[in-house]
Amino acid sequence: MELKDFDKSLVELDKLENYTKDNNLNCEYLRKEVKVKLEDGSIEKAYYYEYNPESNINENDNLIPVSYGDWKVYMNK
Repeated sequence: MELKDFDKSLVELDKLENYTKDNNLNCEYLRKEVKVKLEDGSIEKAYYYEYNPESNINENDNLIPVSYGDWKVYMNK
């Protein structure tokens, strides 16, 4: 996937995931950074969103772990 305007897309993704970098207690998810290896062997920086168990928004969540890590497959069962 290629984004035409990365910065604008990141702002929209942050809104979707309820993330703000200045107030982690009110963020449903935290944006994290990781290095990934591409098919050509080069290394690039990538972002992902991780559930924030410390968030005020999440304090009453009834969490169901997805042991195999594929949420989409889990939701389609």
